[in-house]
Amino acid sequence: MAASGPWQRALLRAIGAPATASNIKFLNAWQRAEGGGASFNPLNTTQHYAGASNFNTIGVKNYPSFEAGIQATAQTLLNGRYNSIVTGLRSGNMAPMRLAQAEAATPWGTGQGIMKVLGGPVSSYGAPYAGAPAAPTPGETHAQTQNPAELTHNYSNFAMSLIAALQHHDPMAMYGAIVNLRKSLAKPQPVSMPHGSTVGGPPGVSGPVGTPTATGGTALSDLIRAEKIAKAMGLRASENYNLPGGVNPVHVKNSYHYRKFPGTNIGEAIDVSGSPQAMAAYFRKMLALGGTSELFYDPLGGYKYGKSIGPIGGHRTHVHVAY
Repeated sequence: MAASGPWQRALLRAIGAPATASNIKFLNAWQRAEGGGASFNPLNTTQHYAGASNFNTIGVKNYPSFEAGIQATAQTLLNGRYNSIVTGLRSGNMAPMRLAQAEAATPWGTGQGIMKVLGGPVSSYGAPYAGAPAAPTPGETHAQTQNPAELTHNYSNFAMSLIAALQHHDPMAMYGAIVNLRKSLAKPQPVSMPHGSTVGGPPGVSGPVGTPTATGGTALSDLIRAEKIAKAMGLRASENYNLPGGVNPVHVKNSYHYRKFPGTNIGEAIDVSGSPQAMAAYFRKMLALGGTSELFYDPLGGYKYGKSIGPIGGHRTHVHVAY
């Protein structure tokens, strides 16, 4: 990070939270999980601000000053989508791991990486969590179900967020806790390709930047989240116009790799590589999140618009994710 000065205390002050040891520890872990190098942008926000420039093609910003970076980061946290994080920070006494769990339930998408930095158990990467469904054999249909431990996490995170919101009489935080619970429990429904569909896949799965997906976001935001999760898990994302090396001419005709989201230089797919164990964990994470148009990793199978199609070949060394 190119920022300097006591940014943690400044950010906490900007959102009305105390500079407790717990809050500082959480923010330090969050910064490490982000691992960015943008100027005055410790948490890699994409918030627009006068005088800011793009650090990368995803939209992470370089801010012109320390103060600008703090204000932009505070604006992001206070935009209504991260109330569970803000409420926890304002309480001043929520454990860093619980704050990381609250972050993981928001669209920011770095919570699993924060938990890793904090040294706690993370069910979504590394060795498969206890009770995880076995890897499907070729051709086997694998139902997208939630592990009981994950359900317990969803409800406990909701309870913590709701209690903190009640303590601070914060209606927006209460609403945010409810929305996050509903999103975490939602199961994407299989979508059939309508006759005559062209680039972008079936409605609600992929397409223009603003098209809602099964996750409640957009195809573009889902792809950005997938890339962030890969980075947080220590994996390498490639084969996208916004990444080093761009897109090589090695993919099938009409591949999502060759398509771009309208008005951007960001392709609709990425390939994610790393150790077999990490790739398997990433595949399971993407499968659990849902909303992909394509999800291929030959050792565990392939999914097209949420339906299992078995291994397709050519995807043993990487996980293919498309929206």
